[in-house]
Formats: sequence, structure tokens, C-alpha cells
Amino acid sequence: MISLGLGLLCSCATPGSRSSALVTPELPPEQILGEKAGTEDLLIVTLRLSDGQTLPCAVDTGMGRTILDQSLKGFLGPPLRTEKMSFPFRAESVENPGVYAAPKLYLGNVPLMTDPTILAGRVIDTSNCPYKAILGMDYLRHYCIQLDFDEHKLRFLDSNKLKREELGLPFPLSFTTNIEGAPLVDIKWATNRNVRLMVDTGFLSPDFSLPSDVVGPAIRSHRAVETFTGTYIRNTPVEIFLFPTVTIGPETCKNVRFVQGDIAGGWIDGFMGLPFLARHNVTLDFPNNKMYLRLRHPETGN
Repeated sequence: MISLGLGLLCSCATPGSRSSALVTPELPPEQILGEKAGTEDLLIVTLRLSDGQTLPCAVDTGMGRTILDQSLKGFLGPPLRTEKMSFPFRAESVENPGVYAAPKLYLGNVPLMTDPTILAGRVIDTSNCPYKAILGMDYLRHYCIQLDFDEHKLRFLDSNKLKREELGLPFPLSFTTNIEGAPLVDIKWATNRNVRLMVDTGFLSPDFSLPSDVVGPAIRSHRAVETFTGTYIRNTPVEIFLFPTVTIGPETCKNVRFVQGDIAGGWIDGFMGLPFLARHNVTLDFPNNKMYLRLRHPETGN
């Protein structure tokens, strides 16, 4: 799910498995992101349908399937079936989206590669939502995507022509199957604990969600720096805590914000959110199962 808090529609569970692209697809043009993308706003691009309609769309690596707003059901034709959606943080049931034959979706004049089907349903509950679709991993997995937060741009790159030595710290990616194709990264935390995190561009606040055994010492020794009411945890106040420094490989990041969130079933430990990613320029080479992070301000770690 995508929301200004915890529960992202990015965390929609659907059956299926990831399949790698075997050839380099035609690459869409560079996309301009909002100046607050990554800090206060999501990654919004504009899709075009075959009938000329344009759709503001959130790019969400934590969403296994692309979903269009229910207002577009008439364009999509009759549904093929419905699918159940579930969320790691959300306790109540969620309306099942309809499954439709996938239409052509374009960025610029380039049709995007996808699966045969697409979802349509309620994208978000608020009437002032800035997007009408969520672009998930069924589309994104075919591409190498670069998030340049210095220039506020999203680029589609040829995986076979990357200058990898210039991209920053490399991390191998794996891909979960119970949230179809969502990218996972394994990181050794400062406590020497290995954590498996979903790389989730739809998780807008805070930097991380981490399990209680990782964040417990910080919670015991620090007061929460802020709270908000998370609509995906039964509308209860959620406390955000602060790590003064976090070391990941050779990088040290300062003032890292996190929430405690134990994931049911323990299939992941938490989420690496968009604000942490936005401290870097990010390259997500999905065809080659690799993520690169280059810290934007290494002198400050912020």
C-alpha cells in the first residue's frame, strides 16, 4: 500500500513468482520527479493509456502487482476474477481488487512490459490523492531504474551498459514470492544482527521499519522523537525513534528514523523506506538482481 505512514498498498500479497527479463526492453524516457519526492512525496510519474488518458502514478517497488483506480474499470472491460489482498501491518480486511486483462501502459511513447493481467480497485481512501495508479513490480522488474534525487529524475537504464564502479555500494537483491516479486536486501545491522528488509519505494515514513529485537535497545534508551496515527495499525499512535548513527558497509548515516514493526510470520524483518533511499542516488538493476546506493552527502551522513 502507499500512504503517508506505515501501511503501504505496496505490501499487497498475491500469488506468483518473479521472472527475469531475458532481453533489454525498449527503454522509456527519463521522468521528472517532484522536488520533494523521497522526503515528503512519493515517486510520481505520468502514465498514458491507449485512448490518450493520462494517469499520475506512484512507483512502488513494494507492490507486487500494478493497480489502477477503480474509476478506470469501464476502460478495462469485464473482470476476469478477484484476488485477495493482505498487509503486514493491517489487521482489518481489505476489499478484493478485480483482475483484468492488462492494457497497454505507456511512459512517453514507449509501451511498458508487463504480465497478462492487471488489478483495479480502490487505490487510496482519500479524495485528494495525487495519483490514480500504482506501478508495481510486475512492470518494474523488467527494467533497471535509477533514482537521481539530486536532479529529481527517474531514469531507465540498459543493464548491460552500466558503469557499475560509479554507482556506489552494491547489494544483492532477492525477490519474495508471497508478495509477488518484491525486492529484498540482507543487511548486517550495527548489533551484528542480519536483517532482511523489503526495498519499498512506497514506504514514505520513516527510514526503516525494524523488528523489536533490533530496535529494543534504542527504544529503552531514547524517547520517541515524534508520533503519528497510523491508519494501518488500527488507528493507534505510532512512535518514531531515532538512531543517531547507522553504519551499513563503509557508510555511516546519521539521524536515522525508525518504527518498531514485527512482521507476521517473520518472512521479512522490516522495510527499507523511501526516505532512507533518498539519502542516496539509487540504481535498482532488477534484471541482474542488484541494488546500488551512493550516499549523496557523505560528509554529513544526512
